[in-house]
Amino acid sequence: MPVKEENASSQTLSRAIEDYLKAIYTLAGDQKAASTSAIAKRLKVSSAAVTAMLKRMSEAGLVRYQRRRGVMLTKVGTALALETIRRHRLLESFFTDHLAMDWHQAHVEAETLEHFISRELEKLIDTKLGHPSSDPHGHPIPSAKGVVSEEPLKPLTELPAGTSAMVRRVSDEDSEHMRWWKKIGLVPGSPIRVREVGPFEGPLLLEIKGKPHHVGRKAVEGIWVAPDERQKKLVSPRKAAHKAGKR
Repeated sequence: MPVKEENASSQTLSRAIEDYLKAIYTLAGDQKAASTSAIAKRLKVSSAAVTAMLKRMSEAGLVRYQRRRGVMLTKVGTALALETIRRHRLLESFFTDHLAMDWHQAHVEAETLEHFISRELEKLIDTKLGHPSSDPHGHPIPSAKGVVSEEPLKPLTELPAGTSAMVRRVSDEDSEHMRWWKKIGLVPGSPIRVREVGPFEGPLLLEIKGKPHHVGRKAVEGIWVAPDERQKKLVSPRKAAHKAGKR
């Protein structure tokens, strides 16, 4: 391909390469290494295909790859990954807020269009939405300068009985889970309370918007929450941005 680190941002990257950059960042961020097996599972490709692509990306200066030690993004690779993630999450937000798409449909459409929208359209969408800091699933939207504001959160499955919290983020990896979470009210901004915790990794009894729900632990492994002691100081950034975009 070859793309050197100093000019990688000026190159037109293939859709596949952008998907790999996004997957590596999602799995490991910019400080840790992602394994080839984890990348293969996320992108639904063979390990051999991942290895071949990582070698190309390493030659292009986008990643640092060592066999059996995984892969890390370079500075340029990180910047390009965050650009793709930003476009994806802005598109998801636009589709759900202004086109009334459900979570899964918005995710699928964003997966395609994230590779093609211009910077000008990206800016227009961002302005229309009121410059949101998170997408419909609660994931942070990187700024135009590549800054990511991460909020310290806890997995729902780690909360003890009697704990109140607010849902802040949900995984977007499984469409069936997304539909079910939305159906019972496990969405960002929803208050919950853990009423009971079953022994030996047993099920949970949750109170969601005042209604009881028995759920298995695996069914809610993709839910992250902010415990109650922090709620007095927390305002949903998505709701605030949505209101600003309507002005």
